Amino acid sequence: MHDWIEREVTLDDGDYVHRVCQHCGRDFAMKKGADEWIAVHLTAFQFQPLQDSVNHRWLSEPCPGRQLLEDGNDHRVKK
Repeated sequence: MHDWIEREVTLDDGDYVHRVCQHCGRDFAMKKGADEWIAVHLTAFQFQPLQDSVNHRWLSEPCPGRQLLEDGNDHRVKK
């Protein structure tokens, strides 16, 4: 099960809720007023959405309980 660290973030394009799992390190963001979480790569100034296939997989899978090598590859392939 994911163990979330959650925080509110204000970026140039709006306000977000950002959460990262302490176990697997997967990052998700939701723009305030939206109703869906998206898998993201976090940079210093923005959330970069990951590919739709990664987003779907991360949202549908249970927490793997640890950081996975393939998740590093998922972070490199942006939308």
